[in-house]
Amino acid sequence: MQEIATGVNSSLHGSVEHVPKDVLAFEFSPERRLAHFVVTMKNVPGALEFSAAIATKHKVNILSGFHHAPSASNNAFWSFFADFTNAAISPGDLAKEFEFLPSTVDVHFKVPKKGLLIDSYHFPLRWGGQRAIVMRTETLASIFSRIIGVFGDGAAARVVMYQMGEAAGREMMRDLLAQIGDVVRDELRSIMGLYSSNGWGIFDLVSVDLSQRKAEIRVHDSFECVHYKKSALPRSNFIRGHIAGWFSELVGSRVEVVEEYCEAKSDPFCYFVVEPPTL
Repeated sequence: MQEIATGVNSSLHGSVEHVPKDVLAFEFSPERRLAHFVVTMKNVPGALEFSAAIATKHKVNILSGFHHAPSASNNAFWSFFADFTNAAISPGDLAKEFEFLPSTVDVHFKVPKKGLLIDSYHFPLRWGGQRAIVMRTETLASIFSRIIGVFGDGAAARVVMYQMGEAAGREMMRDLLAQIGDVVRDELRSIMGLYSSNGWGIFDLVSVDLSQRKAEIRVHDSFECVHYKKSALPRSNFIRGHIAGWFSELVGSRVEVVEEYCEAKSDPFCYFVVEPPTL
């Protein structure tokens, strides 16, 4: 087991191995027997273990899912896609065994007709307690491409995307400060991990001096740049604006962000410098 360091001198990129995190959305396997289960259980130690043990006993293959046990709730939820092709039990009978457990509150399941299993149980999607949505990087790339198509591949498009990012960054930081207060300032390097957990890229806070309104940030695998090949210009306009809004709200005064290196230009990473305005 490898412990992930979160101290002020730790570097996220290169110090730990990242693994993909799939969103429970859909599964398509016409030749397999699939099912989606949502098990509501008491929020007590062992509840998930007992339920999982039953699925394991019957050779049910859990494909993907999540378990959520809010600390302030009496109930926990286990939602998962499962493959029953080689299982020694049917989805209906598994549901009955789940219901027999003293820790189970309720069980819902569905079986697709033609192998297309789509999560229609969960809504709304929440991020940090707030409503959220999920978009593929290709979708965002097409939106940014349309902005360039309207304004041209010049300063106007860059300003529009920067302003969009700045507004979003300010909103994100306002929400963080409202939820966890000054812990944000004490745990900046750890909190930068929110970007990677949401699929934006691997963000590393290289240096920071909040009193001087200065910081340096390195980003690997940026979603905004991944679709570009050997661009003549830096392309992190939305992320650059987001970082600017994020830090402006944090320090209570406007900052500007310059991108010195960009993966879209075939640089090994994107590199941003946060500074007070020059004027």
